[in-house]
Amino acid sequence: MGGSPWMSVRIPRASYALRVSIVGQTITPDPATMKSSVGTCDFPWDEEQKRIAKYVQEPLQSVEKDAGIALHNSEWGVTLFRTPYETY
Repeated sequence: MGGSPWMSVRIPRASYALRVSIVGQTITPDPATMKSSVGTCDFPWDEEQKRIAKYVQEPLQSVEKDAGIALHNSEWGVTLFRTPYETY
């Protein structure tokens, strides 16, 4: 099983990626590595990026659930849903 040290999250009309370190069950994002991608839209991306940077400074705990893997800290959370694709 392999993967990339980048975590990617998509929100309406925008997405961002940031480098993470994984030790045991703890995934720690590094907000300084955040890269964003956004198209032409009226989405308040600057405000959202500040909010994301604030919330991802705490380590994320991962919990495996039926639907997928839930990543969360006291302020923020996301569920990585299972896919039919293989990971290498």
